[in-house]
Amino acid sequence: MKNRFLKIMASTLVITFGLTAFPTVTVAAPATGTPAISVNNKTTLTVTEAQSLVATHNDTAKKMGLTLAKLNEQKDSLKSQKDDLENSLSQQESQLEQTLAGINQGLQSLSDQIDSVSKRISELNAKAPSGLTQQERIELQVKQKELQLLQAQKTKLEMQKVSMQGQMGAMIEQTKGGIESIEDTLDKLKNNETDMIHAMGDLKTQMNYTTNSLCTNIIQLKQVSGLLESQVALSDRALQIAELQKKMGMAITTDVEKQQQSKQEAQNNLASNNNTLTTVKRTLNILMGRKAENPLDIIPSPLPQNIQAALAFTPALVDQFVKNDYKLQTLERDRADQGAIDQQLTDLEIKERKETIANDVKAMLDKINTDGAAYSLSRQKLATEQKNYEFEKKRYQLGMISEMQLRSAELSLKNMEMTNMQNGYQYQLSWEKYRAAEKGVDVSGLK
Repeated sequence: MKNRFLKIMASTLVITFGLTAFPTVTVAAPATGTPAISVNNKTTLTVTEAQSLVATHNDTAKKMGLTLAKLNEQKDSLKSQKDDLENSLSQQESQLEQTLAGINQGLQSLSDQIDSVSKRISELNAKAPSGLTQQERIELQVKQKELQLLQAQKTKLEMQKVSMQGQMGAMIEQTKGGIESIEDTLDKLKNNETDMIHAMGDLKTQMNYTTNSLCTNIIQLKQVSGLLESQVALSDRALQIAELQKKMGMAITTDVEKQQQSKQEAQNNLASNNNTLTTVKRTLNILMGRKAENPLDIIPSPLPQNIQAALAFTPALVDQFVKNDYKLQTLERDRADQGAIDQQLTDLEIKERKETIANDVKAMLDKINTDGAAYSLSRQKLATEQKNYEFEKKRYQLGMISEMQLRSAELSLKNMEMTNMQNGYQYQLSWEKYRAAEKGVDVSGLK
């Protein structure tokens, strides 16, 4: 077998995320009354069942859920503190109002008394100096002293008013500042909560994709194992023939050694592939919350029937991705609270982000078309290999070719089936990644 048939390796995307929000999925009991089998305990799973288990048991999602709960606790605590401060502010403002009302009332009373005394002094002064009686002169002196005392009281009360306004005003402003500080913190927590909820939504899509990819690897690696097992059997048969030919003098020692080496290489490749398959299964089992060594098999998903070309790369299409990009939304959201220099830096970051989005969209569209072309070609080749195998089988039945030649044709068919499956799943995953990005999901970590 050529080396290109032996280079099939899995890309194990060990990403430990998921969502805790999904319930454990169980398979409904058959009508016969047989007890339902928990998906957790099944050894053969569909891709959808595997995705549900990963979503349910992933530790990263659990941490995100706990972080979100903690954010809500902080928000509730701050809202309670804000209510207390607002009640305190209302009491402070009411107290200041009542205090000022009392002081103003006292000032008005003093002003009225000052006006009355001043009026009497003016009347007495109008008779002075010769027209005043002894009693009026005494009254004038008393009224003048009374006026001085009233003015001093008024000045003192005015100073108390200013001091009271300053002290209580400062206290009120401090309380208002505390309320504003809490409101700013609540706004930040709200943004963090929004970011977390969005990240958890992204996580679901990312882990569905990752799980799908791991399941695809398991399916493909299992098929590769079958292909390599056929090659080992074919190599063993070729070795037997070479040894027989050597006994008959039709081959030399090096011919036998070459067949031995070919068989050993096939066995090594089979062992290596099986090791990789075991690793991928362990990875998926762990993500699903099961023991790593649990038996696991994945039911192959149907291959795509229709090959659809990607949309044309246009500014309007890029604008759609730009509109849905959450990172851009957060940059624009946070920009409003930044200083001038930081806003300029953010503007540059926004510009770079838009350029990155455009490049990513172009790359995804090209990948879809490239994968679609590869899948289309492999389907054609598969049809040709199928016809060739049927033809070789008839030739073998007529005694026109050896069993080795028939097995070689069968091996070539199996290889083409494997290649077609790989191309089909890759085409499917490329579309899945594109559709996720189209909704604003961060797909930068998806391979």
